Amino acid sequence: MPNHVHLLMEPGEGCPLSRTMQGLQLAYTFQAHKRYRRVGHLWQDRFRSIPIEEDTYLLECGRYIERNPVRALLTEHPDDYPWSSYAVHARGIADGLTTPHELYLSLAHSPELRQRHYREYVASHRDREEAELRQKMTTGYLGGAGFRLILQKQTVAQRKPRPGRPPKIACNHL
Repeated sequence: MPNHVHLLMEPGEGCPLSRTMQGLQLAYTFQAHKRYRRVGHLWQDRFRSIPIEEDTYLLECGRYIERNPVRALLTEHPDDYPWSSYAVHARGIADGLTTPHELYLSLAHSPELRQRHYREYVASHRDREEAELRQKMTTGYLGGAGFRLILQKQTVAQRKPRPGRPPKIACNHL
């Protein structure tokens, strides 16, 4: 999108999303400064993340992201937007960045049938589901009541201070 980016990603084990995003922003900023001979801040705001209950909302969230350029009237079809993972999921064209999720892979056994199912899913009229997704995004998570309780317990556990200095976290996968 011209003024923001949507990433549907799952952080690696032992590497917080904030550390992953820090590395991504640092690498992108370095490249942009080098290419355009700039200095200073490149990003306007800090990233925002919304935890997703995989089985219920993951594919719907992916569909929402794939259709975003169409809703913004940037293209007529998701396949026309060059900075999208639609070509990976709908046509099987690898981009070197996207790793298909297990839920996507479970759409069908054969890649051709899976891609066809995905194209049909993205093209389907799901106005009610999309409105529900937008409403749920305002809550800060995408999931049911049980998922919300799990997130609340994790948040409470993270807020409890541990004695001593916190350990440094090294993420070498970037």
